[in-house]
Amino acid sequence: MNVSLTPELEKRIAKKVKSGLYQTASEVVREAMRRFFESESKGEPGFVAKSKEDLEYRLLEGLDSGPSTRMTGADWSRLRRRTKARFRKRRQ
Repeated sequence: MNVSLTPELEKRIAKKVKSGLYQTASEVVREAMRRFFESESKGEPGFVAKSKEDLEYRLLEGLDSGPSTRMTGADWSRLRRRTKARFRKRRQ
């Protein structure tokens, strides 16, 4: 499978590889996809891109978020409350 990426995504993925967190660009993309499908399988709210730029922004945001970590129930509850508050604020 071949996937076309924007130059900005390519730069950011290369930066992740250069950081030493990943050995190849494929590892970075696989990790991003694993996170996506894991959240989807848990029934977490999905993301529907409004545009190509919106999707790219979200992908970059995920890539910049750092290495994956296991969250506890308390971590998840705290994150959920903060996220809900952020969305409520955006709607106002």
